[in-house]
Amino acid sequence: MPWVVQLVDATSSVDLNDTSTFFLNVGGFQSPPPPERLSYGGENLARHGADLLARRYANRNILVGFQIKGTDATALGSAIGTVWEMLRKAEEFSVSGLGTQVQLKYQWEGAPSPVYFNILRGALDLGGQLHSPYLLKGTRIRNAALELTCEPFAVGTAETVENFLKDPSFEIAGSALADWTVTAGTGTVTRQTGTGTGTAGAKYGTAWGRVVRTGGTAENNAYQETTTLGSGTTVSVAVWRRLLAATSGMSGQLRIESYNSGGTLLSTSTANFTATGTVFTQTTITAFVTEATAATLRIIGALRSGTGTGTVEFDGFYLGTGTAIPTAWVSGRDVANHFDDNGQAHINYLDIYGVPGDVPAALQVKARENEAHTDFWVGARHAGRQRDASIFLEAENFTGSVIAWNKVALVSASNGSIATGSGTVTNPAAPATATLNISSPPSGLFRILVRAQNLGAGTTFIGMGYAYGSLIQTPGATSDYTAFAQATFQIKDLGNVTIPPVDIPPGGTTGTFQLRLAWYGSGASDTPSVDWVMLVPVENGFAYANKASAQDVVWADSRAIIQAIYLMNTSDVMQSIPANQVGQPPEAHPKGTRLYFLSDDGTADIDDGFKMAITYVPRFLQVA
Repeated sequence: MPWVVQLVDATSSVDLNDTSTFFLNVGGFQSPPPPERLSYGGENLARHGADLLARRYANRNILVGFQIKGTDATALGSAIGTVWEMLRKAEEFSVSGLGTQVQLKYQWEGAPSPVYFNILRGALDLGGQLHSPYLLKGTRIRNAALELTCEPFAVGTAETVENFLKDPSFEIAGSALADWTVTAGTGTVTRQTGTGTGTAGAKYGTAWGRVVRTGGTAENNAYQETTTLGSGTTVSVAVWRRLLAATSGMSGQLRIESYNSGGTLLSTSTANFTATGTVFTQTTITAFVTEATAATLRIIGALRSGTGTGTVEFDGFYLGTGTAIPTAWVSGRDVANHFDDNGQAHINYLDIYGVPGDVPAALQVKARENEAHTDFWVGARHAGRQRDASIFLEAENFTGSVIAWNKVALVSASNGSIATGSGTVTNPAAPATATLNISSPPSGLFRILVRAQNLGAGTTFIGMGYAYGSLIQTPGATSDYTAFAQATFQIKDLGNVTIPPVDIPPGGTTGTFQLRLAWYGSGASDTPSVDWVMLVPVENGFAYANKASAQDVVWADSRAIIQAIYLMNTSDVMQSIPANQVGQPPEAHPKGTRLYFLSDDGTADIDDGFKMAITYVPRFLQVA
């Protein structure tokens, strides 16, 4: 396949290397990386240099050198006109939004897939040959130059990832394998932990599943059932696996089974693997069509056949609709309004791995509500900080001072309990406090959210401070607090905190960070009740929107020209953009991303949540 250099939009294309009308010159494609826009701060006469505060990229300039040939002058003019028409449409779309996006499609000879540059404008230079007398002898322009101004990054093909399995990578510690049914037979099925890839590591995250058979002939497996995908649905399933050891005739297996409402097996599709090794390899079953009477799908990872002993390990199961397995992987689709891995019932995050590109991908996060929420939050954590601990904190783990801080059992609370303050403090400058020491705190900028209520008749005011070594910050003015007058739980924003609050010098380490939850009341009957505190990451994308409850699909969209939260209906028809929103929706890092979610419908029930579908567009700085 020759090099692909094409101007394309939704309805038409011009192939600049079709080798009949257009011919790409040697060295005719030049696309240097876009220039950087840098912001520095902290410059003064007491130090050398300055701090890099932010980096963004300017538009990219692309030069395409090619030849244009016509059978006669009319054909040559027509060919030139097709190029000019694409440039006209590109500029019209950029300026007014009319038409569709014009792109430059580019693919190396032999490359597995193309990339696309979104064209903002362009100019065609014919090198003075159009009106040359030599043109009449050959009707060929040999040194045409197409000068394009494009968006900074090349983009790949958009891909939607929606995983219908729960805990598909065995990452949630709690009650190990609670989302999986285990058939152990003679042997064990366990959750393993470690880092990296290989015999001591996971494919995704830090955990994986292990199936061991110590004798006999019965199959050992772990499986999960879903009733979400019903009759007549085309699905595909995949898993990363490694068969560490197996006696003769034994195999590992990925299997999908469909059942009717009475539990009768309707059909099965299998993929066996027998080669042993220590590296995870993906096994897939694609385009499995469920029967009209299908009600349940069962996804199985097994060690079967033969006799004797063997060990197989699984990680990163995937079950999605369609005929193919996506390139990227996501840890599920169901998120709740808190994180509690005790029993693996509720998580408020999704992990994304395997996104192509060398810069973060643009994301479109589609959140389908199970309640009529009025408030929505999303924050992201990238790469090496993706799995930071101490992001979600249970209030009952705080220790009270000034007045009592009591743990109270509550079924409808995160981790089954809340913390309440008993006693009266009415001075904002000398509040009651509850503290929590975090020995290995996450670093960065965070938005502090709390789920709290006031059990008294008056108003409780809650704020957040901290202590780090001798640095102590405690709310002191009324403006440092947020009011809770409601007898029902609500999520409130207590502002930002930077951890650690000072720079750590070279060779130093981050010490214990203490959060200080502070409150005071308007009278003797005020009783604060706090369920949890969450440090929502900000630096890698954070967005909040307050909205009417009528729209039941929320899009947090960094793909759009206006990167914002959008409100849609169930048919993906645009309804509105909430006027009250802040921040910028997150992106997906090639080295992994965790997306956190929270919502409030006036009661902030922990069982509230969303069903998530992730659409990403990979982006490339280097187009090789």
